[in-house]
Amino acid sequence: MKHLITILILVTFITVNAQKTRNFNVFKENKIETNNDKIALVIANSDYDIGKLDKPVEEADYLIKALEKQGYDVQIGYNLDLVNMKKTIIEFSKKFNSYKSGIIYYAGHGFQIDGENYLVPTDTPQTDVLFELKSSLVNIDYVFEAINDPKKPKIIILDACRNNPFKDKLVSSYRGLDDNGFSEIKPQINSEILFSTAAGTKVNDDNPFTRIFSEEIIKGGCYDDILRRTNARVREENPRQILATMGFLEDKICFGEEKKEDPVTPVAVNNNEDDSSNNNFEVNELEDALAWIQGKMEGIKYNQYNYTGALSHNYSTTHNYKIEYKAATCEIKIIDNYSYVEDRNSARNDYKTETFYELLLSDISSIKNESAWSNVYSFAIKTNNSQTLILKTNNNGYDKGTQINEFKIYYDNLGDLEDQPERFVKAFTDAINMCGGGKKEKY
Repeated sequence: MKHLITILILVTFITVNAQKTRNFNVFKENKIETNNDKIALVIANSDYDIGKLDKPVEEADYLIKALEKQGYDVQIGYNLDLVNMKKTIIEFSKKFNSYKSGIIYYAGHGFQIDGENYLVPTDTPQTDVLFELKSSLVNIDYVFEAINDPKKPKIIILDACRNNPFKDKLVSSYRGLDDNGFSEIKPQINSEILFSTAAGTKVNDDNPFTRIFSEEIIKGGCYDDILRRTNARVREENPRQILATMGFLEDKICFGEEKKEDPVTPVAVNNNEDDSSNNNFEVNELEDALAWIQGKMEGIKYNQYNYTGALSHNYSTTHNYKIEYKAATCEIKIIDNYSYVEDRNSARNDYKTETFYELLLSDISSIKNESAWSNVYSFAIKTNNSQTLILKTNNNGYDKGTQINEFKIYYDNLGDLEDQPERFVKAFTDAINMCGGGKKEKY
């Protein structure tokens, strides 16, 4: 009997102390009785078996309070292991059927393996067996399937681009495990994915995004305006951090009443010290300028063919360009589609690559039309200084996540711009102005 009592006391002691150090699988739902329109799922994992993250749960608390203030029913999951994480997502999926719009927020570890993106439950083992690791993770596609209703607008927020704690364990035997956050994700219809930092990059655990985003939700307004304000404030605190979005909302999601935003006041691109001109622009003017640039960019090409004899070395190179943009956050992505065809003594060597340049218009100091070499020109885009970086990614594995200070768009054909490169420079400069960019210091 004495031994039994001793064992019970010991078990009780161990259990109490374990609860003090770990907080597993906290799940609850905060329901506002008058609401049948808006629901959110907030998952935050801090207490990992492989090591604790300080901020996710604390940051999630900010967001929960903000969403509740704006009338959301909120389903909450803290420090979820694999079983409970999947269970929580399934429960949310069932509830989502009764609502008109939804938000899913995740904070914790997250990364990609072979281009597939995963969220990390708290009980994921630090293993050197790839299959074991994958089977202990939650694929982001699983989350998307839970809310796959094209008639309902939904926002998925991923504050999970932190250092990958599994990289070193598997790196010697497997190199598909990426340490640079998430890869690109294909969004669903009527949905937008918001990343706390751009694809292919990572942030520290003290990321200010969620706190600032929550504060802006409390202020109110529609999602695009809140995102624009959030992006500006995050950049003030961490100039290297760039928010990124994918997808498109076909219906507005607003927090409180829609607010009329003040027009953007630009800082002029001033290559001329005496030019003191400055104008005010409405946000829709930026959309118009970027749409015009997008149309003209498709006509900009560079083609070169070198012929040195049938039995010698003949080759051709081609560059075609596209631009994607988010006017609300002044984000742009310039895509260079490059192809190379080589014929050396009848032996072919062909390949194609895509290079992506991602940056903010507010970081650009200038765009200039320059002569490159014989009959070839370029639009040279530079950032404000050597510390303001452009993310360069190549889909063939080279230059993945490289950060640069400038790049060039080479051309020998301007399409329907004909011989008027100054029109393209002017439109691009106007877009830079509207986002507050321009030459602020010597490059």
